[in-house]
Amino acid sequence: MNFLAENALFKDIGEVFHPLFELFGLILAGIYAVIPNYAIAIFGLTVVIMLALTPVTIKSTKSMLAMQRLQPEMKKLQVKYKGPENREQLNAEMMKLYKENGTSPFGACLPSLLQMPFLIVLYSLIRGLSFGVMGKNGQVIKATPRYIPNGSQIYKNLVANKGQMHSWFGTDLSSSPFTHHGSNQALLIIPYLVL
Repeated sequence: MNFLAENALFKDIGEVFHPLFELFGLILAGIYAVIPNYAIAIFGLTVVIMLALTPVTIKSTKSMLAMQRLQPEMKKLQVKYKGPENREQLNAEMMKLYKENGTSPFGACLPSLLQMPFLIVLYSLIRGLSFGVMGKNGQVIKATPRYIPNGSQIYKNLVANKGQMHSWFGTDLSSSPFTHHGSNQALLIIPYLVL
């Protein structure tokens, strides 16, 4: 058992985000049912998530641009109220500047932080697709994909292929670049490095 599974905090966080895991798994299974290709299904799910996060991304970008426009004014204030004895006055003037321009120093970072759980869930979902029981030789004995519906086509195919996700060019999306890929190791590693 690994550290994350034993840690109560991570268990609680996992329970909070479990509905997201199920939703993303359902979307992935639906895309795979229409176009039975692992790469396209994962790409499609990523596009759906990025489209859903677009309003947050736009808000973050607008806040970042507004802060960049204020940089010259902020520099002037920093020069004017230089030194630790003027720190309180500098902070008050900076807050006044933010308020006058309708910006916030946290406006660019908070939306980005809101995106993080979605991206972590996406990453965990993709990693969970090739989850399985390993044998003594390091090979998967039995695939047990996580977070996707058990009756779905993608689940059945992953179990039948022991967690391997064969896609274009003979690549197995469940492998990493540094796994042994056969006799043409140098040539077969290129698609993994590109990914």
